Amino acid sequence: MNKQIVALLVIFALLGFSACGTSENIQISDKAVGAVFVNEMETLIEGEKIYADFENKNYTFNLDAAWVYYFNYDAETAFAGNQNFTAMTFGANLDSGSVSAEGTAAWLYKEDSSNALNAYYLFRDEDGVYFDTSKAFDHIQIQPEGATATGDEYPCAVDFEVRQPTDIFEITRYDTAGTVLDSTKFSPEQVEDYQRFTLSAEVAYVEIVCYGTDGEVLEVLPVTPENPKAAICYEAGGQMLASKLLRFLWE
Repeated sequence: MNKQIVALLVIFALLGFSACGTSENIQISDKAVGAVFVNEMETLIEGEKIYADFENKNYTFNLDAAWVYYFNYDAETAFAGNQNFTAMTFGANLDSGSVSAEGTAAWLYKEDSSNALNAYYLFRDEDGVYFDTSKAFDHIQIQPEGATATGDEYPCAVDFEVRQPTDIFEITRYDTAGTVLDSTKFSPEQVEDYQRFTLSAEVAYVEIVCYGTDGEVLEVLPVTPENPKAAICYEAGGQMLASKLLRFLWE
Protein backbone atom coordinates (compact mmCIF):
# COMPACT_ATOMS: atom_id res chain seq x y z
CA MET A 1 0.00 0.00 0.00
CA ASN A 2 1.45 3.33 -1.05
CA LYS A 3 0.44 6.24 1.18
CA GLN A 4 2.10 9.32 -0.30
CA ILE A 5 1.23 12.89 0.57
CA VAL A 6 2.71 16.04 -0.93
CA ALA A 7 2.37 19.40 0.84
CA LEU A 8 0.96 17.95 4.06
CA LEU A 9 -1.37 20.77 4.98
CA VAL A 10 -2.77 19.05 8.06
CA ILE A 11 0.64 18.37 9.54
CA PHE A 12 1.79 21.84 8.52
CA ALA A 13 -1.09 23.27 10.52
CA LEU A 14 -0.31 21.08 13.52
CA LEU A 15 3.35 22.05 13.48
CA GLY A 16 2.72 25.69 12.75
CA PHE A 17 4.71 25.62 9.51
CA SER A 18 4.48 28.68 7.28
CA ALA A 19 4.90 28.72 3.52
CA CYS A 20 7.42 31.52 3.53
CA GLY A 21 10.71 31.84 1.69
CA THR A 22 11.40 30.46 -1.76
CA SER A 23 11.21 26.95 -3.18
CA GLU A 24 14.95 27.20 -3.90
CA ASN A 25 15.67 26.91 -0.17
CA ILE A 26 16.10 23.12 -0.19
CA GLN A 27 16.36 21.73 3.34
CA ILE A 28 19.05 19.08 3.89
CA SER A 29 19.99 17.89 7.39
CA ASP A 30 21.68 14.93 9.05
CA LYS A 31 18.52 13.92 10.89
CA ALA A 32 16.72 10.69 10.00
CA VAL A 33 13.71 11.24 7.73
CA GLY A 34 12.23 7.75 8.02
CA ALA A 35 12.84 4.06 8.59
CA VAL A 36 12.98 0.95 6.40
CA PHE A 37 12.51 -2.66 7.56
CA VAL A 38 14.22 -5.10 5.18
CA ASN A 39 13.86 -8.87 4.99
CA GLU A 40 17.11 -10.37 6.30
CA MET A 41 17.10 -12.73 3.29
CA GLU A 42 17.79 -9.78 0.96
CA THR A 43 21.40 -9.66 -0.26
CA LEU A 44 22.83 -6.26 0.63
CA ILE A 45 26.42 -5.11 0.28
CA GLU A 46 27.90 -4.11 3.63
CA GLY A 47 28.64 -0.41 3.93
CA GLU A 48 26.68 0.60 0.84
CA LYS A 49 24.20 3.43 0.56
CA ILE A 50 20.93 2.15 -0.94
CA TYR A 51 19.06 5.00 -2.60
CA ALA A 52 15.31 5.01 -3.17
CA ASP A 53 13.87 5.37 -6.65
CA PHE A 54 11.93 8.59 -7.09
CA GLU A 55 8.94 8.67 -9.42
CA ASN A 56 5.62 10.52 -9.34
CA LYS A 57 6.74 12.31 -6.16
CA ASN A 58 7.11 8.99 -4.39
CA TYR A 59 10.20 7.24 -2.94
CA THR A 60 10.39 3.45 -3.33
CA PHE A 61 12.90 0.64 -2.81
CA ASN A 62 13.07 -2.49 -4.95
CA LEU A 63 13.35 -4.66 -1.85
CA ASP A 64 11.28 -7.07 0.21
CA ALA A 65 10.68 -4.38 2.81
CA ALA A 66 8.36 -1.84 4.35
CA TRP A 67 9.28 1.81 4.78
CA VAL A 68 7.94 5.13 5.98
CA TYR A 69 9.29 8.67 5.60
CA TYR A 70 8.51 12.32 6.16
CA PHE A 71 10.65 15.38 5.44
CA ASN A 72 10.47 19.02 4.45
CA TYR A 73 11.73 19.44 0.91
CA ASP A 74 11.72 23.22 1.03
CA ALA A 75 9.85 26.03 2.74
CA GLU A 76 6.65 25.21 0.86
CA THR A 77 6.67 21.45 0.30
CA ALA A 78 6.95 18.29 2.37
CA PHE A 79 6.99 14.67 1.32
CA ALA A 80 5.52 11.81 3.32
CA GLY A 81 4.79 8.24 2.35
CA ASN A 82 4.90 4.59 3.24
CA GLN A 83 4.92 1.26 1.44
CA ASN A 84 3.66 -2.18 2.42
CA PHE A 85 1.77 -1.06 5.49
CA THR A 86 -1.84 -2.03 6.15
CA ALA A 87 -2.27 1.04 8.37
CA MET A 88 -0.23 4.17 9.00
CA THR A 89 -0.75 7.24 11.16
CA PHE A 90 1.47 10.30 11.26
CA GLY A 91 1.55 12.39 14.42
CA ALA A 92 2.97 15.83 15.12
CA ASN A 93 4.97 16.86 18.18
CA LEU A 94 4.18 20.52 18.75
CA ASP A 95 7.11 21.01 21.14
CA SER A 96 9.87 19.58 18.94
CA GLY A 97 8.26 20.30 15.57
CA SER A 98 8.85 16.67 14.52
CA VAL A 99 6.62 14.03 12.95
CA SER A 100 6.33 10.44 14.19
CA ALA A 101 4.73 7.38 12.62
CA GLU A 102 2.78 4.40 13.92
CA GLY A 103 1.83 1.59 11.58
CA THR A 104 1.02 -2.06 10.98
CA ALA A 105 2.53 -4.33 8.34
CA ALA A 106 1.60 -7.87 7.26
CA TRP A 107 4.25 -10.60 7.16
CA LEU A 108 4.07 -13.99 5.44
CA TYR A 109 5.68 -16.43 7.87
CA LYS A 110 7.64 -19.24 6.19
CA GLU A 111 9.29 -22.20 7.89
CA ASP A 112 12.20 -22.19 5.43
CA SER A 113 12.98 -18.51 6.05
CA SER A 114 14.83 -16.77 8.88
CA ASN A 115 11.67 -14.63 9.35
CA ALA A 116 13.79 -11.72 10.44
CA LEU A 117 14.11 -8.06 9.51
CA ASN A 118 16.92 -5.54 9.70
CA ALA A 119 15.81 -1.98 10.43
CA TYR A 120 17.62 1.09 9.12
CA TYR A 121 16.99 4.79 9.39
CA LEU A 122 16.42 6.71 6.19
CA PHE A 123 18.42 9.85 5.50
CA ARG A 124 18.43 12.42 2.76
CA ASP A 125 21.30 14.10 0.93
CA GLU A 126 21.74 15.89 -2.39
CA ASP A 127 21.34 12.56 -4.25
CA GLY A 128 18.08 11.51 -2.63
CA VAL A 129 16.68 9.33 0.18
CA TYR A 130 18.88 6.42 1.29
CA PHE A 131 19.88 4.03 4.06
CA ASP A 132 23.34 2.77 5.01
CA THR A 133 23.55 -1.04 5.12
CA SER A 134 26.26 -0.91 7.80
CA LYS A 135 24.07 0.98 10.25
CA ALA A 136 21.08 -1.18 11.17
CA PHE A 137 19.44 0.15 14.33
CA ASP A 138 17.47 -3.01 15.10
CA HIS A 139 17.13 -6.69 14.23
CA ILE A 140 13.56 -7.96 14.48
CA GLN A 141 12.85 -11.66 14.83
CA ILE A 142 9.26 -12.30 13.78
CA GLN A 143 7.53 -15.04 15.74
CA PRO A 144 4.37 -16.86 14.59
CA GLU A 145 2.42 -14.43 16.78
CA GLY A 146 4.15 -11.40 15.20
CA ALA A 147 6.62 -8.78 16.45
CA THR A 148 6.94 -5.08 17.25
CA ALA A 149 9.72 -2.66 16.33
CA THR A 150 10.39 0.90 17.46
CA GLY A 151 12.74 3.64 16.37
CA ASP A 152 14.09 6.61 18.31
CA GLU A 153 16.11 8.71 15.86
CA TYR A 154 13.07 8.65 13.62
CA PRO A 155 10.21 8.17 16.11
CA CYS A 156 8.17 5.20 14.93
CA ALA A 157 6.40 2.08 16.17
CA VAL A 158 5.53 -0.79 13.84
CA ASP A 159 3.55 -3.94 14.54
CA PHE A 160 4.31 -6.84 12.20
CA GLU A 161 1.29 -9.14 11.98
CA VAL A 162 1.66 -12.66 10.59
CA ARG A 163 -0.99 -13.07 7.90
CA GLN A 164 -1.73 -15.10 4.79
CA PRO A 165 -2.06 -13.42 1.39
CA THR A 166 -5.51 -12.95 -0.11
CA ASP A 167 -6.10 -14.66 -3.44
CA ILE A 168 -9.74 -13.63 -3.92
CA PHE A 169 -12.02 -11.47 -1.81
CA GLU A 170 -15.79 -11.09 -1.87
CA ILE A 171 -17.66 -7.89 -1.08
CA THR A 172 -21.21 -8.48 0.18
CA ARG A 173 -23.69 -5.69 0.90
CA TYR A 174 -26.44 -6.14 3.52
CA ASP A 175 -29.56 -4.18 4.43
CA THR A 176 -30.73 -3.40 7.97
CA ALA A 177 -32.47 -6.79 8.21
CA GLY A 178 -29.25 -8.63 7.38
CA THR A 179 -30.48 -9.60 3.90
CA VAL A 180 -27.88 -9.88 1.16
CA LEU A 181 -28.38 -7.18 -1.46
CA ASP A 182 -25.55 -8.23 -3.77
CA SER A 183 -22.13 -9.86 -3.71
CA THR A 184 -19.10 -9.46 -5.97
CA LYS A 185 -15.72 -11.20 -6.06
CA PHE A 186 -12.42 -9.53 -6.92
CA SER A 187 -8.76 -10.40 -7.06
CA PRO A 188 -6.36 -7.87 -5.49
CA GLU A 189 -5.09 -7.03 -8.99
CA GLN A 190 -8.59 -5.93 -10.05
CA VAL A 191 -8.77 -3.03 -7.60
CA GLU A 192 -6.71 0.10 -7.07
CA ASP A 193 -5.19 1.30 -3.85
CA TYR A 194 -7.62 3.76 -2.27
CA GLN A 195 -10.39 2.59 -4.61
CA ARG A 196 -13.78 3.96 -3.65
CA PHE A 197 -17.01 1.99 -3.59
CA THR A 198 -20.18 4.07 -3.48
CA LEU A 199 -23.05 2.53 -1.50
CA SER A 200 -26.74 3.37 -1.67
CA ALA A 201 -28.70 4.39 1.42
CA GLU A 202 -30.30 0.94 1.66
CA VAL A 203 -26.94 -0.65 2.43
CA ALA A 204 -26.59 -0.97 6.21
CA TYR A 205 -23.16 -2.61 6.28
CA VAL A 206 -20.66 -4.56 4.20
CA GLU A 207 -18.64 -7.69 4.82
CA ILE A 208 -15.44 -8.51 2.96
CA VAL A 209 -14.47 -12.19 3.02
CA CYS A 210 -10.84 -12.88 2.07
CA TYR A 211 -9.97 -16.29 0.65
CA GLY A 212 -6.57 -17.99 0.35
CA THR A 213 -5.20 -19.88 -2.63
CA ASP A 214 -6.91 -23.09 -1.50
CA GLY A 215 -10.27 -21.37 -1.10
CA GLU A 216 -10.06 -21.22 2.68
CA VAL A 217 -11.49 -18.23 4.52
CA LEU A 218 -8.63 -16.12 5.87
CA GLU A 219 -10.59 -13.32 7.51
CA VAL A 220 -13.86 -11.43 7.45
CA LEU A 221 -13.58 -7.64 7.43
CA PRO A 222 -16.64 -5.67 8.57
CA VAL A 223 -17.31 -2.28 6.95
CA THR A 224 -19.75 0.21 8.45
CA PRO A 225 -20.36 3.97 8.18
CA GLU A 226 -18.31 4.30 11.37
CA ASN A 227 -15.50 2.12 9.96
CA PRO A 228 -15.69 2.71 6.18
CA LYS A 229 -12.40 1.20 5.02
CA ALA A 230 -10.57 -2.11 4.82
CA ALA A 231 -7.07 -3.25 3.81
CA ILE A 232 -6.61 -6.27 1.53
CA CYS A 233 -3.24 -8.03 1.93
CA TYR A 234 -1.73 -9.92 -0.99
CA GLU A 235 1.60 -11.38 -2.06
CA ALA A 236 3.79 -9.23 -4.27
CA GLY A 237 6.89 -11.38 -4.53
CA GLY A 238 8.14 -11.23 -0.95
CA GLN A 239 7.31 -12.03 2.65
CA MET A 240 6.33 -8.44 3.33
CA LEU A 241 2.79 -8.51 2.04
CA ALA A 242 1.53 -5.63 -0.07
CA SER A 243 -1.91 -4.21 0.60
CA LYS A 244 -4.59 -2.07 -0.97
CA LEU A 245 -6.93 0.14 1.01
CA LEU A 246 -10.58 0.09 -0.05
CA ARG A 247 -12.85 2.96 0.94
CA PHE A 248 -16.66 2.83 1.10
CA LEU A 249 -18.82 5.91 0.74
CA TRP A 250 -22.49 6.03 1.68
CA GLU A 251 -24.69 8.31 -0.43
